[in-house]
Formats: sequence, structure tokens, C-alpha cells
Amino acid sequence: MRWLLLPLLAACGRPAPAPATPDAPPPPTTHPVLLVANKADATLSVLELPDGRAIATLPTEIGPHEIAVSPDGKRVVVTSYGDQVTFGRALTVVDLPSLSVAKTIDLGEFRRPHGIAFLPDGKRVVVTAEVNAAVLVVDVDTGAVSSISTSQQGTHMLALAPDGTRAYTANIGSGTLTAIDLVAMRASEPVAGVPMSEAIAITPDGKEVWTASLQNHRIAIFDAPMLTAGATLAGAGTPIRITPTPDGTSMIVSNASASSIQIVDVATRAIETIATPPLAGASAVPVGSVVASDSKTAYVALVAEDRVAVIDLASRAIVGHLPTGRGPDGLGYSTAFVPR
Repeated sequence: MRWLLLPLLAACGRPAPAPATPDAPPPPTTHPVLLVANKADATLSVLELPDGRAIATLPTEIGPHEIAVSPDGKRVVVTSYGDQVTFGRALTVVDLPSLSVAKTIDLGEFRRPHGIAFLPDGKRVVVTAEVNAAVLVVDVDTGAVSSISTSQQGTHMLALAPDGTRAYTANIGSGTLTAIDLVAMRASEPVAGVPMSEAIAITPDGKEVWTASLQNHRIAIFDAPMLTAGATLAGAGTPIRITPTPDGTSMIVSNASASSIQIVDVATRAIETIATPPLAGASAVPVGSVVASDSKTAYVALVAEDRVAVIDLASRAIVGHLPTGRGPDGLGYSTAFVPR
């Protein structure tokens, strides 16, 4: 009998189980959005995907050209390059969850900010200052600015290494590339690139830097981090932007005067061309581009037509267009928007 009672006595000594708690609410459903810098309107369009419905149009400073999206997708920074008369000197910071302009950062003496990328910490951006031949590191929260001189003409676009320790600039007037050590905060000696080099991109594995010539329409590939010259490929008329797919398989090249988009296979260097037939004139002027996080869809701004081409990367075909403001250029993509 004593052995039969032991399990019962042990059970009686255990604490009662805690009362069940209600299940936590599921996380909010997020939707991808496309962000469009409208140069002529000085606005940022926020388009809900996939249908392209405009859910907000926010003011920026004069001549918004390029867009950076924070790693968490919740903050957007837009460079105001200016126009043919006025030199821009500001960054517009947008809070995506509230669809509002959080602040404007005045860059003071630094003019014509253009190429931009968020550092991995999500607190700072790296941005070119073309007039000053410099690269800036800007604290988005405090507005503090640190500068690194490239001493090159037309420091316009930049590409950021995946780990955020190094940036590369394309210097149009000098026809060079510059590597920037963002830890030591210094620039290396410039490397001869291609004449009138504007477009620049880095492969997601950080091994190659791609640029292109506005003058001779060639695409040039350099090994990183030393910028050792490698292959050159045939571009088309005015290859003005290069964007990698997140999966690292392809580069998207916008050819402004040829009214076309090239998709270049990173491994084989094979090129496929997609025409962007203009509604009027000689070219639709494809420029800014971005690729969805799943690498299935590319979006390319058609500056002359106030719309964005939607490209299915599997079929290599334009499957639609999204209306924008006037003069769309820089694009951004985020999956962090929560519909109200």
C-alpha cells in the first residue's frame, strides 16, 4: 500500500499548472511598396504593389534623384540634387509606417547630393556630394556629417559593399572609380574606369564592381576590393544605371538613349535585351531601377513618360506600367509597409 500511495503523494506536492494565457495577436500583415523620386515635382510617390495604387505623395526638397531604404524597410532617405539652376543640399527623411516626412537634413556646404545607401546599422547613410568631390557619412538621427574627399570630378553614384565597410564611387568627369574605406574614413587612389563612368553597382557577394561608359556604351567589370580591371561587355546607348538582383544572378542595365533594358547574367556574361518602346520621341528614357526582394520583378523608371515599367524577370518581358509623378528617376523598394 505504501508503494501505491507514493505517486499520489508526489502528485499532490506539485504546484498547480499556470493558467493558460491568450494567444499573442499575429504580426501585422505587411505589403511591398515601390518608392519613386519625381524630379520635376519634388515629390516622393509611395505605390502599393502589385497594383501600383498611390497611397501617398510626399514633398521633398528640390530635384529628388536617388533613394535609400533602411535595412528594416521603415525609413527612406531621398537626395535632393537640385535642378539646372539650383544646387541641392538636402536629404529628406521619410517615416514609412506613418507615411510622413520625419525631417529634412541640411547638408550645409555640401552640394548636389546624389548616390546614396544605408549602412547596415540603419542609422547612417553614405551619400555623394558631387560639387565637393566628396563622399559623406550622415547620421540620420542627429544630422551629423563627416566627409571624405575623392578629389575626382563628378563623384555622382556609389555602390556599398555588403558588409558596409567600403563604398565605391563612379566619377563621371574623371572617368575613374574610387574605393572608400568607411572604417578608416579615407579614399584610395582612383582607378581608371571607362570614359564618363556614371552607373555603378556591386554584386551581392561583394566580389565585383560594375560600371558603364556614357560615352562608348561599354560595361566594365572590376574585381573587388582592389578594383582590378576584368571583363568588358557591349552595352547599348547611354547605359546610365546598373542594379543587381538580390539573388546575385543578374545585373539590370538601363540604356537611356537606346530606350532599352539589358539583363546580364553575372556568371556567363550573356546579355538579353528588352525594348522600352517610347510613347513619343526617340526614347522612353529608362533610368532608375530596383528589383523586388524575391528577384522576380524589376521596376525601371521611364523618365520621359512619367511611369515605371514592370518587368517579369522569368519571362524577360514588360508586363505592365505604373503611373508616377513628373520625371520619375530614383526608385526604392520596401516590404515593411503595414496598410491601415
